[in-house]
This record gives sequence, C-alpha cells and structure tokens, in this order.
Amino acid sequence: MFSHAAIASLNNLEMMVYHYVIKNRDKVMYMTIRELSEAAGVSTTTVLRFCRKLQCEGYSEFRVRFKLYLEQNQPQQANIGASEIMSFFKSVNNDEFDDLLERAVDIILASERIIFVRCRNLRRAGEIWRTLLLERREIQ
Repeated sequence: MFSHAAIASLNNLEMMVYHYVIKNRDKVMYMTIRELSEAAGVSTTTVLRFCRKLQCEGYSEFRVRFKLYLEQNQPQQANIGASEIMSFFKSVNNDEFDDLLERAVDIILASERIIFVRCRNLRRAGEIWRTLLLERREIQ
C-alpha cells in the first residue's frame, strides 16, 4: 500500500498525513476525514489528495484498504520505534529502490567534488558512505 514510489510522490502536507497515519494506525481506521485532517494539521482536500496518490478513489476506500493492509501484515510490535525500522527495511527491500540507489551512486561518482555533511549522531553512517564511495571510485 505504501510503496516507495507512492511515498516519493507526496508533497510536504501529504507527508504530514502519512506520518500521522503511520504513527496512529489503530486510530485512523475509525476517524472521519475531518478528524484525520484536524489531527494531522492539514485540510480535508489534502487528505483526499493523499488518498488518491495511494490509488484510492476517496477516503472511504483508503480506510478499507488500510484496514486490510494492517490485517495482512504481522501484528504491530509493542515498540513502535522497532516496528518503524522494520517497516522501512521492508519498503526498501525491492528492485525499484535498488535501481534508484544505483542511479544516485552513479550521479555521485560522476561528480567532480563530493562533500559529506553529517548531522547529530550520523557520523558513523557518513564515514561508511565515504569509505564505500571512495572504494567504488577506485575500482572503476
């Protein structure tokens, strides 16, 4: 239901709806469109656009499909942080994401200069990327 392509097509306001839906899975199924829009801090029109970008004709269809989506997936874990991480890894474990990542790496490697900027505690991740890109550049 939440494919990488669908999520990538969302604008900032629609992403607010997406984040609210993901963090409040149990509540959303029983909310009206007006309640969801107020809770997410957006208009009802934004919620409708969000639904259409997820291939639903309206909010009612979205609620039904979302309920089926939750029933098909494994039960929610008590630790929301861990379930969000697992959800992320499931969403990027596909050929579409691999192709997108390969294109990004090719663009980076073709660049004359690469500047790494880290934020907060992502220092180790930045070091890993730098190492991997430098190794790949030397191989080619």
